[in-house]
Amino acid sequence: MLHTVTTQQIDNAMNPANSILRSPPMHNELRTTIYNHLQWADVRHLWLLLVTTSPYASFFLSCEWVESWLEFYGDLLKPQILIFTDEGNTVGACLLVERTIFRGPVPVRCIFLNTAGEDEIEETCADFNNLLCLEGCEEAMAMALWAHLEQRNPDEISATGFAMGRPLDALAGAFNGRTQLERIERSFYVDLAQLRNDNCLYLMALRQSARTNVRRAYRKYGTVELTAAENISDALDMFEELVDLHQRTWNSRGRPGSFASRRTLGFIQCLIRRGLPTGAVLILRVKSGSQTIGILLQFVFRRKVNYYAGGLCYREDPQFSPGIVSLVAGINYCLERGFDEVDFLAGESEYKKQLSTGSRNLSWTVFQKPSAKMQLIRIVQGIKRRTFRQMEKH
Repeated sequence: MLHTVTTQQIDNAMNPANSILRSPPMHNELRTTIYNHLQWADVRHLWLLLVTTSPYASFFLSCEWVESWLEFYGDLLKPQILIFTDEGNTVGACLLVERTIFRGPVPVRCIFLNTAGEDEIEETCADFNNLLCLEGCEEAMAMALWAHLEQRNPDEISATGFAMGRPLDALAGAFNGRTQLERIERSFYVDLAQLRNDNCLYLMALRQSARTNVRRAYRKYGTVELTAAENISDALDMFEELVDLHQRTWNSRGRPGSFASRRTLGFIQCLIRRGLPTGAVLILRVKSGSQTIGILLQFVFRRKVNYYAGGLCYREDPQFSPGIVSLVAGINYCLERGFDEVDFLAGESEYKKQLSTGSRNLSWTVFQKPSAKMQLIRIVQGIKRRTFRQMEKH
């Protein structure tokens, strides 16, 4: 029987309290249709349908994120858009970015899944990447993707920042003929829904040492006020100040900072214009009197707030902790506004551990072609890592 999706089902899926749409029974192998990046307008409605119905969707697969990324990185990276259907019903979609990357003098053909593959200086860091598909279609989509990619025969297939779960397991099963390399990073978060359910103040959910640090930090600043950007103009002004603070901090440490690239700047500004009116972008400024303490750039999806970047005003006195004060103020704001979670995204920074109530794993998985070239590269990289470790010891 033909499976159709109604407007009511889409509306229901937009409400996290309602169940996620399940896929129709698989009748045969999925059909794969390929579009170029300039044809996004032709498939946007299909992508949106999957974003609103897939349990594996995240902000970093949302139309706001993907459209902005395609606008600034599409002509540079020329991704393909793959749509997977079963008897005419759309059940999955992904982007594919193909690049040749040199490992020393050796060229390596790499394919990245979804919005990834940028140069390091322009990397957008899309965590909670995933297969965008209906529940029940994970293995079928992974096998269809395998069939497509095996024809192209790349040296590497990269699933960067992937959420752990059935889709990643399906990819591992589909590409089991390739060598699997995996790096795991934790993503720390604050479970606001649990705090609300337990009628617990955020501060009281932290360890004693963290509570002491937070109280000490707040005492140094005295009165702390928080303001949320309410329109695009205010949001862009706050983002400009965030960039100035962020770049000043990282440049003083001899690092380029996250916004050294004009393309990255334009991408985030575009994302703000597109996402603020829909509630997908949340920018907060934390102040003490007339002095900015910090500005937080966050993205919202299904009542989950993703902390993406911050600009902090550091002082010469190390006892001032603008990061702790800004983040705690932001978390309390999100708790009061009824959000379910604040996620710090991937990384083992100490502040994330201190201020979180839980963590989950994200995976950077590479499926390598079992060739002599790739084996040689792995051996050389292993020798380099061991050499660096020995040098560090001495």
